Amino acid sequence: MTRWRAELTTAKTLPGTRPMLIALLPAPADQVTALRMLDQGMLDEQTGLGGPWSETLQVANGAGVYVPTVFPATSGYELEYQRTGLVCTVRINVTGAGAAVNNNLARSKQIWEGNIERAWNRRYKLTNANHDIPLIFNVNFTSSSAHHNVTAHAGVPVWPGLNMTNWFVDDPSTNRANRDYVNNAAIHEFGHMIGNPDEYQLSQAHYTATVGTNPTTDPNATATPDTAGTNSYTNTNSVMGGQLPGTNLPGPVQMRHVQFMTTWLNAHRNATEPAFTLATA
Repeated sequence: MTRWRAELTTAKTLPGTRPMLIALLPAPADQVTALRMLDQGMLDEQTGLGGPWSETLQVANGAGVYVPTVFPATSGYELEYQRTGLVCTVRINVTGAGAAVNNNLARSKQIWEGNIERAWNRRYKLTNANHDIPLIFNVNFTSSSAHHNVTAHAGVPVWPGLNMTNWFVDDPSTNRANRDYVNNAAIHEFGHMIGNPDEYQLSQAHYTATVGTNPTTDPNATATPDTAGTNSYTNTNSVMGGQLPGTNLPGPVQMRHVQFMTTWLNAHRNATEPAFTLATA
């Protein structure tokens, strides 16, 4: 890593580097890419990532019996491999109506961005024999080339009214517990935006497929029976599962939630670069 930084510093300051790149690359888009590689140490990038996905949750009917219910979604993000990190950027366009939304939306965006990035940033790294690459998440609330469109609401949400495409602002007219809940829910909903399904209200089979462990033996799994005695399972130690006991906070980001970045980087690394593995930062 030290050698890379030294080489990059030299290239940035070497007289004639920029004019040479511009002369060699007449297409403006190619010039922008080359200068980003020079200025940011960008090695590779891919836009338009993500796509449709779905999950099946156990939802109780009027008689209190679980009914498998499918919820569709679409992920969207882009990845950029820099010398100093692998950056996942998600652009989110948030709109809403009404005084309670408009008066609190700008402040809520700041809260959401801070909460999401603190929860997801630099928790894990990709490592090989040469160097470590931290995983960095960049949340950008903008209407320009947005990956996701979200409608903002005010008040107290009722499940499943708060979801990936419907968020609730930090509304001072509601109590502190609700405000904490809606502010931190963005951490969980962001996980959906990059393709992670819920880890609550799952059948045994869906829990095993999603989390990777059998819920009947997983110490982080809690079982909730329906009126027929059938259990649904929730992981209590996961950003995509239930809230941490006694709090309004989601659980931590787990390795499975960022494994897609390992797969992508290993497919885009230099041919001479050793394969990367995922590790705690």
